[in-house]
Amino acid sequence: MSKQRAQQLNHFLREINAFKMDHGHEVGDKWDDRINGFRLGLERILGNQPGSVAIHPSGAFDSNQEKGVGVMGPNTGFVGNG
Repeated sequence: MSKQRAQQLNHFLREINAFKMDHGHEVGDKWDDRINGFRLGLERILGNQPGSVAIHPSGAFDSNQEKGVGVMGPNTGFVGNG
């Protein structure tokens, strides 16, 4: 199982790095759906329920927040069953 997960993560990293090389210089919301797809794919690989963690649209990092998934506003809650 861990060998398969390692292979999936390696493939995921290759996909992310290729995307970053191709589009990392672009700004705007053009690639939001694709980026969200990467996030959901990583959640699946890691065994998290996709969509169980809400991510702040700014993508800001808060070192005090569990798992470091971004800052959540006071009116933001978790989505899903998790």
